[in-house]
Amino acid sequence: YHMYGVDIDTLNVYILQNGQIGKPVWTRSRNQGNQWLKGQYRIQSVSTYKIVFEGIAGSQGDIGIDDIVVYSSCPQETVRLCTFEDPTICGYQNINSQYKWTVARSDSPIISQFGPTEDHTDGTNQGI
Repeated sequence: YHMYGVDIDTLNVYILQNGQIGKPVWTRSRNQGNQWLKGQYRIQSVSTYKIVFEGIAGSQGDIGIDDIVVYSSCPQETVRLCTFEDPTICGYQNINSQYKWTVARSDSPIISQFGPTEDHTDGTNQGI
């Protein structure tokens, strides 16, 4: 994850089960520096669930996520890896239609001012 800027609030991760969402299971707050950091959480559930990401940032900062991997006790084939290098954004969709996934390059004006200087996966500013 990447959280950089003077106006950063919080990055939350929730587990949605049976239509219910509880308290965040993982949280980071405030400016974490202009660097990509690793976050992880062990989900202990035997039923179906969805992972919900919530980023709260103001106009002078960014929150980014990349390289999401979900492991389970099933065979290796069930691992889901998404580097966000795919133009379809790995098939992810918004639950709330008020917001949309946005792909941006680090040389775009707003990203170059507040966002990461390079893509975590390929080390360039090109993104997709």
